[in-house]
Amino acid sequence: MKYAKILILAIIIAVFIYYKFSKDNTILLEDKLSMFLLVKMHDDIDNILFDLSSQIKSFDEYIHNVYYMRDNDFLINKKSRLQFDLDYVNYKSLLTCSDISDFNIEMSTLIEEHFLNHNSSFHLTKRYLLRDFLVRFKTYFKHQISLFNKFSPNPTLEKPLENFILGSKYITDHKQENYIMRIEFSDLESMNRYHKSGMDSVLNSILDYNSKVFNSDLLLYNPMLDSAPIDLLEFQLRQYVNEFDSLDEAVKYHQDLILSDNVHLIESVYDYYFKNTNDMKIETLKLSRAVSDSAYQINYLDYKNSLLILEEKLITLQSDDLTDDDVIQDILIELVGDGNKSGFYSNYIDMISLESDYMVENLNRLFIYELNSLFSQIDQAESKFDILELPQNIRDHLFANNKYKVKYFVK
Repeated sequence: MKYAKILILAIIIAVFIYYKFSKDNTILLEDKLSMFLLVKMHDDIDNILFDLSSQIKSFDEYIHNVYYMRDNDFLINKKSRLQFDLDYVNYKSLLTCSDISDFNIEMSTLIEEHFLNHNSSFHLTKRYLLRDFLVRFKTYFKHQISLFNKFSPNPTLEKPLENFILGSKYITDHKQENYIMRIEFSDLESMNRYHKSGMDSVLNSILDYNSKVFNSDLLLYNPMLDSAPIDLLEFQLRQYVNEFDSLDEAVKYHQDLILSDNVHLIESVYDYYFKNTNDMKIETLKLSRAVSDSAYQINYLDYKNSLLILEEKLITLQSDDLTDDDVIQDILIELVGDGNKSGFYSNYIDMISLESDYMVENLNRLFIYELNSLFSQIDQAESKFDILELPQNIRDHLFANNKYKVKYFVK
């Protein structure tokens, strides 16, 4: 019965994608103007990506844009005003927590409402959104465990709460195993001149230098050479692009693609889009009084119990037959184990005892500090989305020649 359901779902998805592609075949195209550089996870990823992008941008005779980073500042100051992913997962609710235990309990509620309630409107989008949630969750708690163990956390996660609520500031695959940098040429002529001039050998020298200096692991795919390392990845690096005349059409297409289980890494202005609220009541966020009063003290048992409640939801997710997805299952096993071996999240709960009181209080102090800092940046004034307010490099990537672009990889 389970496999019959999966087969039926696969057929529906295939028909949906065929329909969308057939309907929009005049504007659907494969991205032949980009090279894709994959960078394996690394503790010094900030410097690795900055070094690469700075040098590649110097090829300005050929390269139009180097795109690898989302603009989290824009999302805080703009998107958090109104919608903030409310259409699919209400991360906004996490901003009103009073302490770190309350935050864990609120995450449990979010899992219950969006991923365990089979009658919800999130049913069809569950896999895609759950992958994203679990990747954020895993990264957030790895950082928290590092702090608890007094290890130096990954420097790219200096704002773990912000990164959890907004998502990674860098473009990554679903498992956050590879950072993806797009090197976008100005046009086909520029791409041809790039190869004829021998600049591809210069780029290879830059990649070799970066690997030696930072001990980075890099993989470059150039569609012109037709050498996609498909066997090394769980998704194809061929990127498809659909162009739309209106923002509403682009947003709708992005939302429809979320329903497709074999679509990876959708990008469009929808990532930065927020709704005008002329016809709806604005929900004003309020910082919890406990946070405002800087009440850092927290009982270690309350913290541990909140983690146990959250663990129960993760285990329930693991047994849910609707999450028959390799990415989701691998992350859940890594978090809570498989019945034979405990995951790192479950082991973390076992570590917390009476002697942990001081460390738990420090974790709560850091949590409240970051929540205060995040809240201070949020402007809740009523606003209308304006594409021109997006940073130039994002507009170059997702809005060009008065066309709204939806870009995505497929399995």
